[in-house]
Amino acid sequence: MLRGEGSDTRRSPQPQDAPGSTTCGLGRAPPHTNGAREYQRQERAGEVIAARPVYPLVEGRERMTRSARREVSVTFDDLPMQPPLCDGPALAEVTGKLLAALVAEGVSAVGFVNESALYAGGELDAARVNLLRAWLDAGMELGNHTFSHLDLHRTPGDEFEADIARGEIVTRELLEARGAALEYFRHPYLHTGLSREAKEGVERFLRGRGMAVAPVTVQSEEWMFAQAYDKAKMNCDGAAMREVAAAFLPYMEESFDYFEKLSARLLGREIRQVLLLHASALHADHFPALAALMRGRGYAFVTLGRALDDPAYAHADDCITPDGLSWLRRWAATDGVATGPQPAVAPRVNSLWEDLMGCAAVVAE
Repeated sequence: MLRGEGSDTRRSPQPQDAPGSTTCGLGRAPPHTNGAREYQRQERAGEVIAARPVYPLVEGRERMTRSARREVSVTFDDLPMQPPLCDGPALAEVTGKLLAALVAEGVSAVGFVNESALYAGGELDAARVNLLRAWLDAGMELGNHTFSHLDLHRTPGDEFEADIARGEIVTRELLEARGAALEYFRHPYLHTGLSREAKEGVERFLRGRGMAVAPVTVQSEEWMFAQAYDKAKMNCDGAAMREVAAAFLPYMEESFDYFEKLSARLLGREIRQVLLLHASALHADHFPALAALMRGRGYAFVTLGRALDDPAYAHADDCITPDGLSWLRRWAATDGVATGPQPAVAPRVNSLWEDLMGCAAVVAE
């Protein structure tokens, strides 16, 4: 998500999907901020950097170990950084720390870029572009997340496609300068279209530009923890930071457990998962702990390309939903398999997020 001022968030619970329904169960969509984007009512789903950091090469980037029995690709949305953190020097510091953690943990992540966040005062900001170079210097990949994080469910198809094209200009140039290609696109809010025509139209447009949709299987309300933590950090509120961080890992443990079990029940096995996170100070400070959690569950870190080689990702997706759902839940809806609600964010974290962000939760009808 991008920087901004005002906010208006409304969140709804996640009822169980009805068996046989391809209009999938409700969830929550991350809010957005005003400026480049406004907080959405939809539910669920600087200076030039003088010298970029140099990251040591990590031998065996994917760290496939004999003991690993699961695989996960780690992805980050809203590069260069999810709001509310948008101060130039802070962006550089947090980006450097996050990338150092990813390299140290042997993670080859994909970062999905909102290029509108590369601008300051209407001009392309060299320091922010250098943040993307730092991702590539660290051995990461970059993908397209639209220019301004438009919501396909609120935007005509031709406008949405134009925003995709506008959102790849800098990213594609940086990749091509290194002999790499822009391969992946991720829908903002994981909103893939309110009709089959809208969904398939965007997919055709992406194929014409050499991109494919990057799915998500481990999808959660992680964005809420990240926003609350980052806002607390901006406020120098150490107590709130500790409280959010302490609740985050147990919540992610529950989220992995939920999607592992859903994968086994739906497909008869656990697939290579794709984890959605948001670029933030939360992960700059605590990704090593999250990585330890994943390793403790038997995961090895793999590239997105490796994950998508799993035949499961060829599963039919006939799910047309207003919500931003995991692809596992989309496949379940396609197959007429009911899914229970995902793990809930603890009320205390909800309250902290509302207090820190100045947003009130409104339960949708």
